[in-house]
Amino acid sequence: MLLLTRFRSLIKYAIVFITAVIISLTLWNFNLYLLFRNVSLTEDYDYLIYVENGFVKVKNGTSGHVDFSSKNFSQILEYLFSFYTGASEGLKIFIRRADYNVSCDILLKNCKYVKMVSDGAKLNLNGHTLTIKGESWEDSNHNNIEGFTIIGGRLIIENSFMTTIKDCIFIDTNETITLLNSNGWT
Repeated sequence: MLLLTRFRSLIKYAIVFITAVIISLTLWNFNLYLLFRNVSLTEDYDYLIYVENGFVKVKNGTSGHVDFSSKNFSQILEYLFSFYTGASEGLKIFIRRADYNVSCDILLKNCKYVKMVSDGAKLNLNGHTLTIKGESWEDSNHNNIEGFTIIGGRLIIENSFMTTIKDCIFIDTNETITLLNSNGWT
């Protein structure tokens, strides 16, 4: 009789424990889903750019900390690429869906294997340009821009070999993409 009572108690504890584990795992996975639902789960990014409370923020993909914030998207990209001058090879940036205003021309110089991906961010260039430029095709190659809506501006690709522009929409612009070859292959 005592053995049967202990067995029933053990079964009750096991059921409570398993139920608690299942609830905890469900809540943890739901939390992760909410945090990363707009980020590709198949690829890690060095930086995540997003808008929060009117500020454009740059979150470090390694540490998870916000490294920089500004009201101006141009300053954000200038910060990232000046920070990585000469070391921007393989830099991966994910830009979350939001409206971003650009106040000046943006120049990404001598970048290799840079990947800027979005899930539908709107870049309002306000008549400015986003330029990917290399001193020669050897200094700038295999860059990727994907998933943006570009409003009122254009992309200039100068001396940048095998640059890919994918799933981008251009609105309110006469010129969309300009390819320039001033020193080697484009």
